[in-house]
Amino acid sequence: MPVVTIEVPEGLLGDIYIAVGQVLSRNEEEEAEEPTQAASGTPQVATRVESRPDMLQVTFEIPDRLLGSFYTRVGAALNRPRLDVADEPAPPDDWGPADRGYLEPAREVWRKFSPRAQAVFSLLIDNPDTAISGEDIASKLGIPNGKRGVAGVVAWPARHCADAGFVPLFRYEDADGGYWMDPDTAELFAQVREVARPRPAR
Repeated sequence: MPVVTIEVPEGLLGDIYIAVGQVLSRNEEEEAEEPTQAASGTPQVATRVESRPDMLQVTFEIPDRLLGSFYTRVGAALNRPRLDVADEPAPPDDWGPADRGYLEPAREVWRKFSPRAQAVFSLLIDNPDTAISGEDIASKLGIPNGKRGVAGVVAWPARHCADAGFVPLFRYEDADGGYWMDPDTAELFAQVREVARPRPAR
């Protein structure tokens, strides 16, 4: 079962627990059929981040089939401080073609991704509409801890997308399905990647 570690503001810890609980409660019947994949939503550990005393580092065990919902709901919960308390949270947008105004927000989130996250998404960009398992991604890119390591790598990008008002740029299928990117999103981020690449010195 993948282990995902995230950093959250202390004041949002309760919201994160609720978000994870909602993800798990929607799949109670499936979890009953596969008890080995069940999870309580209780963090394994919560520790304070030394460099940022207002932040807590929380680790969850999340069944493979729930990772996609986990990223979306936790990202939305972490985005709430940016919203006016009087407003209803707007649902995140899907990514779309560059010529429809999606290029700039895509560039903004891409520059926030770690080099390892960019490598993961580059693999998906180059194989649009093709699901790649977490184990295969880890093997191709040398990411430690297999699919668990991959789950940790893509957790923060999901939050950055939520901060920008969008769904994660990747999709996640059931345990045997893996990660993939739809063709429109892959084309958009291929353009972003090309612009972001350093130019050779002359």
